[in-house]
Amino acid sequence: MNNVLISGIGQVPVGEHWDKALSGLSTAAIRAALQDAGNPQPDTVYIGNLMASSISHQANLGALVCEAAGLQGVEGTTVEAGEASGAAALHMGYLAVRSGIADCVLVVGLEKMTDMVGEEVESYMALSGDYDFET
Repeated sequence: MNNVLISGIGQVPVGEHWDKALSGLSTAAIRAALQDAGNPQPDTVYIGNLMASSISHQANLGALVCEAAGLQGVEGTTVEAGEASGAAALHMGYLAVRSGIADCVLVVGLEKMTDMVGEEVESYMALSGDYDFET
């Protein structure tokens, strides 16, 4: 089994990024993380996200993010696990390296919740709970 380490990090400041799409936000963070790690070529990318398909009307984030970041030929997978989507993506990346499936993975936690407000966001957040129990 391979040893696993985090070799670089990158993020955009938390805030209201009304002028940026999910792909733009992720590209800035990805470039910073890859530069911090010495510019490796990732074998695969895991994107942790809960609500892009609902709030931003954007599914298939894995492919979108890879293309926007210039990672042609790199497999991108979206990981959804409710509010733990980012942690689940990190776990998938860990497993890929630890098992030897990949030598280098890129993990991205990506969410843009303030493009909608109020009851709409609350109704989408509720989708990650137990609908039968909570209604």
